Amino acid sequence: ATGFSCTPLQAADGSLQLSGSAVASVKSSADARALLSRVLAKRATEATAANATSSRSHMVLTLAIGDDGDNNAAAGSLTLVDCAGSEWSADSSAHNAKRRQEGAEINTSLHALKQCVRAHARRAAGDRSVRMPFRDSLLTRMLAPSFDESRCRLAVIGCVSPASASTEHTVST
Repeated sequence: ATGFSCTPLQAADGSLQLSGSAVASVKSSADARALLSRVLAKRATEATAANATSSRSHMVLTLAIGDDGDNNAAAGSLTLVDCAGSEWSADSSAHNAKRRQEGAEINTSLHALKQCVRAHARRAAGDRSVRMPFRDSLLTRMLAPSFDESRCRLAVIGCVSPASASTEHTVST
């Protein structure tokens, strides 16, 4: 689990390794909650025009579940992703250059994720000619195994607001 800045490194086998990420073993739900609390405390947040505690980074948490009995390898895994909110230019017009650049990077990775979800849906519907655009962002490269439709299930949950002032954001989500 990681909630802080990580440096991506490509391993010799082509996999993506994250320098600065953490691996922890938990034995109970209380251990898992404590770990998640520590990770969330390190997550970068800052006030924006749209949200008082806007996430300024994505968070990826992969839970390895069980073992196969032989070599302690996980029998399965669950990957949870909490994406930073998208940045609309109208919401970020008062931001400094660093924050605008950060917002642009967030939007780029969210767009790449959207393209991968769309490609996954088309491939699951039988269109095998669709290219899966993993390399378009660090986030989608990290999540590449989650888009393997032969062994994975994908669910997307969007947070929306009932407030009329948030209608445009809600429809976009």
